[in-house]
Amino acid sequence: MKKNNSDNYESIKFFLNKDKHPIAFAAKLKELVECGMSKEDAESAIPEMEFEMEIYYSDGLGLFMVESEAVESCTIIDPYTGNELEDFEDED
Repeated sequence: MKKNNSDNYESIKFFLNKDKHPIAFAAKLKELVECGMSKEDAESAIPEMEFEMEIYYSDGLGLFMVESEAVESCTIIDPYTGNELEDFEDED
């Protein structure tokens, strides 16, 4: 499986909600506070942050998503197979 081409991918954009996504919200809150933001400022900023998630499908197994900003800068592992996604190659 290959990473999506940055010019050709499908994504979902969403916002974290403290009630609907308490675990992810708390993790983002902790990250922002560790970076120097006050807890109050972070709690009010998080609901305004848009997250774009690229959609992948592992054949015969299921969907998974990766935050778009991370796709080009890190190793992505298919959570179903444990295999690393290959870099996208331009087709000339």
